[in-house]
Amino acid sequence: MKPWSVRRRRRDEVIFVLGAGASVDAGLPTAAELTVHLQNEWVKRVPAAATVLEAINRVRRHATWSSDVPALDYEAVFWWLRTLIDHEALRPLAGLDRRSYDKELFAEMAETSRDIITEHLSAKESGDGDVSYLWRMVEHARNGQAISVFSLNYDTCVERACRDAGIPITTGFDGEDVHRRGWKPALFGQRSGHRGILLHKLHGSLTWFGEDPSMYEDLDPPNPAREKTKWDARPQIILGPGGKEQPDDPFAWLLYRFHRALQRARTCVVIGFGWRDPHVAARLGHEYDLGLDIVNVAPENTRAASPRRRDSTTKKRLGAFRPITSSAADALRGDAIADAIACTRRVTL
Repeated sequence: MKPWSVRRRRRDEVIFVLGAGASVDAGLPTAAELTVHLQNEWVKRVPAAATVLEAINRVRRHATWSSDVPALDYEAVFWWLRTLIDHEALRPLAGLDRRSYDKELFAEMAETSRDIITEHLSAKESGDGDVSYLWRMVEHARNGQAISVFSLNYDTCVERACRDAGIPITTGFDGEDVHRRGWKPALFGQRSGHRGILLHKLHGSLTWFGEDPSMYEDLDPPNPAREKTKWDARPQIILGPGGKEQPDDPFAWLLYRFHRALQRARTCVVIGFGWRDPHVAARLGHEYDLGLDIVNVAPENTRAASPRRRDSTTKKRLGAFRPITSSAADALRGDAIADAIACTRRVTL
């Protein structure tokens, strides 16, 4: 008899996890491109930032004993900034001193990064990128039910794709005023039985404003040129430096929902995720050990990823892992995902 961790899974339950690569075909930047833009803007807006960034790259070159250092993503940059503040003794080794890097500069770079990323993504959102491939996730729903999608992205590509195609979508916000839709998590349960997408944005959104318990959604993405008012502050997005597991709602509630969905699902389709967010990657790895089948969609130039946990004591993995070398658009518009799901079911059930 199969272990309970496998038997508890619903045979036809499929969920999706979307990383930055899922939106690239819609004209949004990759993590590497966003990092380059972020660093360039830091140098323009925070002149002292150039010294810190040069020091980080100098240490990385020394650590690899090579001038060919892999490009950082912005999460890694945030890690370096945080580490150099938390461990003052490391700063002289990187060629920094109090005058060139202190808590005030760290705070300024952290705060400015939110504006830089929001402005850049908002500008890209206003382009003519094709988002139509994203609504096709509903084709993998079970018996006409809504399909659960967990996105790590701040953009609104999935929302726009569904609304353009007339596909019902639930984000957990509702209200008559499209500019002040309040947070109502009960909506996910009320609409789970209807065809469409239940979109859980684990790290926030360009359209979320306010704070718990007064978080609200504005369906129109923010215009960076618009003057900020008390109702038009920076969007609520979880950004480094720091952990992405937040104690307040809707983030805590959405993360709990993610954990529960992974426990029930038969298959998780991961699209464009670089496996660098520890709280997401570790949870996927844990459930993979306990019988979750994972279909991983990534382009050919992306380093092959695996959900195997280095610290796992499980000798036999109960789930199946099937990689698909493809862009998000090609995978969703073609048959590759459906074929991979069918293949994992034949192997594991």
